[in-house]
Amino acid sequence: MKVTLHHPESKQGFPVILDEDGNVMPVAAGIAAVLEKVGMTYPVFAACCGIDTSTLRQYGSSRNITANVLNMLALVLEDPSGARKKYATREALKLTPIEKDVLVRNKKGENWAEIGRSYGFSRQRAFQIAETAKGKLPKRGGE
Repeated sequence: MKVTLHHPESKQGFPVILDEDGNVMPVAAGIAAVLEKVGMTYPVFAACCGIDTSTLRQYGSSRNITANVLNMLALVLEDPSGARKKYATREALKLTPIEKDVLVRNKKGENWAEIGRSYGFSRQRAFQIAETAKGKLPKRGGE
């Protein structure tokens, strides 16, 4: 079982959850399987991701999962006890190269459609990537 970008179903830099046979799992079932495998509860995993448990439970049904949560799921698979520590020290929240590039290009004035086109995805996906990246950045001042 793993979370990976190296699969044909992984599109536009978005990870997928694979079962033991390498088949893509639905998001809700994948989260449940990973957490069961490593012995972690939904509330603990949600805390590691910095989201509410109710939000985590909505992924796969009424809400689209974010790459940040999938990346944390990959960390949990690699090292369940280390995932909490990495989150606490914000190591797990480092920006990916695509996230950095999207933020920089938007700050320089490129619009979401231009950024998305350069990566082969939609303007909405470019915006989602930027929003996920902004959520990883440390808060400044009284924010």
